[in-house]
Amino acid sequence: MWSHVEQTRVPALVRHVQHAALARRKAITTRRCEAMRDCALGVKALLEQERQLPQETRDAAKGAYEALALRLASSLRASAQAAEAKVQSSFDTQVAPQLEAGAEAARTDALATTAQWGISVTQGGLHWATYKATTRRHGVFRINMNEARPRRAHLPSLGP
Repeated sequence: MWSHVEQTRVPALVRHVQHAALARRKAITTRRCEAMRDCALGVKALLEQERQLPQETRDAAKGAYEALALRLASSLRASAQAAEAKVQSSFDTQVAPQLEAGAEAARTDALATTAQWGISVTQGGLHWATYKATTRRHGVFRINMNEARPRRAHLPSLGP
């Protein structure tokens, strides 16, 4: 029925679900970080405004809090840098080569793909109005098919 897996729209659905999951993960992580920040600021404000404890106890608690906050900040910075390096490495070793291969495959198959559009509708080609809409330029339609059609079929799914 379909000559390419991309025509089934399953890879597009997989990409959509992956994008939605990453967006949700980002929102959850952002909320957790903001909650930790708010908690730390609340503790700091409490330590600064506490008047019932003796001054030396408040100073000791504030010093311990600031030392811990400094240690956590440096630890978080190191973890963030390590995560960034891991993501960059994964992109360089997994995503970029697939994008390069997909771009090369699209470049080599673009003429053959567009030639298929011009054959008779009875032989699997596009209707004249669809062909006209497909080849329009400058954002006349929501999706610029000159960019989307030849390349997307060649980009492999990155998997879950």
